[in-house]
Amino acid sequence: MLHTFWVGNLCLVLDAHLSAGKQHTSGHGKAALARLLDELGERGPALVRGDCGYGNEDIIDVCEQRER
Repeated sequence: MLHTFWVGNLCLVLDAHLSAGKQHTSGHGKAALARLLDELGERGPALVRGDCGYGNEDIIDVCEQRER
């Protein structure tokens, strides 16, 4: 499964994480999202958007922990 993190309006891919086919939920992309947000630091996005699978407490916590 490929989890991609990109800037929507620019169609610019920031990172991609490849995992086993059965690892398709947001829980398997959470660590990659956290690493990306840490790497971007102050240059990170003001808004993180994801599909319905990313609208859960674990992903929200990842984003809130890095609030600027």
